[in-house]
Amino acid sequence: MCDGLNPLSHPASGMARHSNPQAGVRTASGSHSPHLGRPACEAGEHRGERLLLTLDTLALHGSTALLASFFGNPRVATLCEGRTWECESQPTKEAARAQRSPHLDAAQIWADALRRFAPFWREHGRASAPPVLVAKWEPLHSMMASAKASATVLPPDRVPVPPLLAGAGVQHVRWAAVAMHQPWCMTVGLSSYAGRARQRSLKAWAAMELLNRRRIVDRVRFLEARGVPLLVTSHAELLWRPDRFVAKILAFAPCAGRLNLSHIPRLGADHFQANALKVANESVRGFGERRDPRACCNMTATQHPSARARCAAPAEILYAGLDEAGRALAQELDGFMESRVRLRWELAGGARQTEGVTAR
Repeated sequence: MCDGLNPLSHPASGMARHSNPQAGVRTASGSHSPHLGRPACEAGEHRGERLLLTLDTLALHGSTALLASFFGNPRVATLCEGRTWECESQPTKEAARAQRSPHLDAAQIWADALRRFAPFWREHGRASAPPVLVAKWEPLHSMMASAKASATVLPPDRVPVPPLLAGAGVQHVRWAAVAMHQPWCMTVGLSSYAGRARQRSLKAWAAMELLNRRRIVDRVRFLEARGVPLLVTSHAELLWRPDRFVAKILAFAPCAGRLNLSHIPRLGADHFQANALKVANESVRGFGERRDPRACCNMTATQHPSARARCAAPAEILYAGLDEAGRALAQELDGFMESRVRLRWELAGGARQTEGVTAR
């Protein structure tokens, strides 16, 4: 792997923690520009290094589809073998809450994650140990939960790899992240949970949706400010531009190899009964092919490769349940994420260029 950037080697940038979801968002048109650092790793065998790739989405916003896109890949391990619910890092919600302590610094959070995740880098029936482990949310969410973590600056050698990895010859574990944006109209069109919540109280659902979208923007900015290698994609891209999604992941993390979105998840191999994953006998590619973006989600769709997919409804309908200020913020948050989606890792040289996201 390349000299990727360790999560503890970047100084805190003084990024504020806002309790008000409408506080200070800067979009691509403002003064904030994303960190355009290195890709997460390089292709080839690197026996002394591993990559921890955090997958970040909003809960119930396509996280299972993003995880499943890595299934069937011998170069990638997941936490599903731990038999935890939804392949998460802890067996219970109580354990997850204890893990996300405001009193832990970044070194403690990183060391704890490596200790808990080390067993998943073993062969587990593979010809060799996978160089990449993908994990939903962690250790990112634990770092975001701790004021101390955001202020900690430590060099990588201050956090040694755990004995289980050191015994296998691993000297370094790099950290990178893939964040996935889900357009608002996709949430309304695809999520049965959102449908039920909107029926109970449209305003309450919209307010919580707005808050959660602010949180993922904060997490993206957290990673950018610290130079952690980051790729932002979208659920629309995963479902309706699968080849582009695969190319972006390959350019960003070539050590993971090429993903196979036609792979059908296998119970007992990719996931287990205890995981309770909502994956039918269907591939990610197949799921997208069966759903038209216009019909399911009221998204504009075009064959032109440079055009962008957009939610077609006007703001007052799309963001129903929010007042005028809330709608403006929702547009700004979605615009921020979409601007990051358009930063595309090119296969040649890892240069990032601006490109639109399209539906079929």
